[in-house]
Amino acid sequence: MTSGTVFGGVGYPSPSQGLLPLFYSDGIAVAPPPTGLTGYGNELLYIPDSGFGYFAVTDQHGNQLGYFQCGIMLSDPSVITGCPTAAVGPGGVIYAPSINQGVVDVFVPILTGSTPPIAYIPSPTMPTIGTGLSGAYGVALYGTTLFVTQSTSNTVSEYSTVDGSFIGSWSSWTDPTTHKKLSFSGPYGISIDSAGDIYVTDHLNNRIDVFTGA
Repeated sequence: MTSGTVFGGVGYPSPSQGLLPLFYSDGIAVAPPPTGLTGYGNELLYIPDSGFGYFAVTDQHGNQLGYFQCGIMLSDPSVITGCPTAAVGPGGVIYAPSINQGVVDVFVPILTGSTPPIAYIPSPTMPTIGTGLSGAYGVALYGTTLFVTQSTSNTVSEYSTVDGSFIGSWSSWTDPTTHKKLSFSGPYGISIDSAGDIYVTDHLNNRIDVFTGA
């Protein structure tokens, strides 16, 4: 296996820089480009940055193709202000949880025909998902359902990506083997496999919780 760096560095971001630096970037997603964008490969890197509250989209060589502000931009970059992770839906729609706003922002791509080639705007049909989410951190898509971990309230919640409606949530369950009641403690990352099984990094419990069938 060979190694290398796509891009990095610390510094306060500015659109005039052309390439936004990273500070407190917790997550990354690899997904197809927005519909209609060609010439940049079959997959792009979608990189949220909590410290600066910006979201960068690049090709796999680090060429910046688009960016937008997510969460709340504060003057002190040592404060976690924005989106720590992301999920990318069909057509390149981005679901970015905002820690300080307590919602999941939904951004849609627009091809600009210039540089950068992609602009992102809040979805005109569904601007946000959820209200008052406590420590919104991880997101995962399965069909038209968005799963969101809430690291502060120790909960995983489900929302419809069709209309943003709340589907349900859970914070505890009974272990089928030991019959003991278990609960989340600081759930952060979440991922779903092709069979619909849900994997949650239960941070403060030092374990990975698995739930069968999304």
